[in-house]
Amino acid sequence: MQPTPSASLSMLQRFGGFFRLGFLALLALVLLVPVTMVQSMVNEREMRSKSVIKEVSEKWGQEQTMGAIRLDVPCTTVEKDTSGREYAVTVWMHAWPEVLNVNGKLESEVRKRGIFRVPLYLAGLDVAGEFKLPDPAALGLKGAVPRWEEAQINLDGGDIQALARTPVLEVGGKTIELVPTGASHPRSSDDETMRNGGAYETDRTTRMPAIRLAGPVPQVAARPGQSLPFRLQLSLRGQGSLSILPLARSTNVSLSSDWASPSFEGRFLPATRNLRADGFDATWSVSSLNLDVPMHWEGDRAPEAVSILGLRMLQPVDNYDCTERSLKYAFLFVVLTFLAFFLFETFLDKILHPVQYALIGLANCLFYLLTLAISEHVGFDIAYWIAAGGTTILISGYAASALSGWLRAAILGAGTLGLYGFLFTLLKAEDWSLLMGACGLFLILGFTMWITRKVDWSRSRPAPLIAGPQED
Repeated sequence: MQPTPSASLSMLQRFGGFFRLGFLALLALVLLVPVTMVQSMVNEREMRSKSVIKEVSEKWGQEQTMGAIRLDVPCTTVEKDTSGREYAVTVWMHAWPEVLNVNGKLESEVRKRGIFRVPLYLAGLDVAGEFKLPDPAALGLKGAVPRWEEAQINLDGGDIQALARTPVLEVGGKTIELVPTGASHPRSSDDETMRNGGAYETDRTTRMPAIRLAGPVPQVAARPGQSLPFRLQLSLRGQGSLSILPLARSTNVSLSSDWASPSFEGRFLPATRNLRADGFDATWSVSSLNLDVPMHWEGDRAPEAVSILGLRMLQPVDNYDCTERSLKYAFLFVVLTFLAFFLFETFLDKILHPVQYALIGLANCLFYLLTLAISEHVGFDIAYWIAAGGTTILISGYAASALSGWLRAAILGAGTLGLYGFLFTLLKAEDWSLLMGACGLFLILGFTMWITRKVDWSRSRPAPLIAGPQED
């Protein structure tokens, strides 16, 4: 039995509101397509920014690590072959410093390439410490004769191509000449993953000690257990971060800078830190017990990865991260805007066309593109409110015609601007964003339920709850 036309009309009237809400939900899902396109644009611009940083860093200096300072001493020992004949063998003894004191100052500089900003620094490091000459007997080399005159100092002073000045190393009160060893830059011992078309990303907590410069120890009378003081003056150009390998029995590091937004990295946090508006000061204190690394050893055994300490120069506001975070709320924002217009439909004798909803939704999507484009020139906060103000004016002006009244448009505009303010608060309150967002949505839902508590949803076009003549 086929339903009569009057029965079909009655069903449409009964479920008309439900069908419209379903259509609006589907339209909101369709609008995720332009939101995804904006997300791709954010990723593209962020990759371009990283490409510019890499380009500038290759010419100035990349992320730097002041690594290991090591003493190497050859020993002559006598061994016998299978026929009992004796022959001389050279075995190397190695030692990390007993004490390592690092005092450094980072002078920051921000250079621009087009619209992109690259934070750079010039680090002046004053490194002082002392070695304890290794004892062959304590290392199991009985009868070995150290050749102290052939001992040498090896160190990793960071990327030698980024040296601002020739390093000066004094050992035992005498200046020695350093020469490159040809060793490559040590990578992190942690697994590395490719990201953003070729950039390596690691957790930056450990490093493999590497030797990049070497020089002979001055010929002085030496004996096992004797102290050998040294001092190194190093000047490095770098970008982004500076790390230090605390390879010594006792390591004390003091760093200061005029950069006001540091992020302390590595396995060791500063023992003290003082963050100021014009920079920071931080100190670290690390013992060899924290590293589980022997201070003296013999042979060619490669040292294990060692935990690092250091800092990263953070940009105070990352426009791309903020825009990307705001895009996560795009669907919710469109839904809330549609809800506001749907409530006006419910309370007024006025039905909006789906095309009108689509245009309103596209205006919300363009908000994110405007924020991204403007933030590259004036910063995220200013760009956000410029885009929010422009979008609010656009939607309010359109609503004045669609809803036949400037008062209604002003109410919608105030609500839209309030939503933008709510979103901005969520973006800034990182630790409280989930709680604030959940409470805000709960209040919005409660307000919607209260204001529609007397609406007869079985009517396709409910009688207006706001009486009186319409505005021009």
